[in-house]
Amino acid sequence: MCNYLFIASDLQLPPLSWDEANPGVHILKSSECENVKCLTKPHVWEIGSHAGCGCAFCFELWEDPSDPPNDDEIHEWNEDRQDFRQLTAYLEHVITKTCPVEIYSGWDYWLPPLSRRVVALDALKGDKFVFRDRELLVVTSQ
Repeated sequence: MCNYLFIASDLQLPPLSWDEANPGVHILKSSECENVKCLTKPHVWEIGSHAGCGCAFCFELWEDPSDPPNDDEIHEWNEDRQDFRQLTAYLEHVITKTCPVEIYSGWDYWLPPLSRRVVALDALKGDKFVFRDRELLVVTSQ
């Protein structure tokens, strides 16, 4: 089972196609978009990562000194952070035209949110930022 990440906007957003040769962030319409009832904006897309799904946006690298990450975990975390950088670059471009946007993250995405918060776009750039399960965010430019 995978985490899903959706973005909603007042205006149509430009899609980002999946590129098998160079996997990364992609933003496309999917049949799952119509099942996300908590988003209030009319145009909804699914956000995917280099892994093909939204999982890369919800895992963090734990800093427990008694259980340090191994090389594979560090490599995966770096790939995940690259997805955040790609998503943030995309949002920097579109938020200026359609601010704010809503983002909903969830394993059981058809269920209502457990939490809500407003964040500035810069928050997504932090190494510690992750999307929480069943969280509805309003992302603003400031």
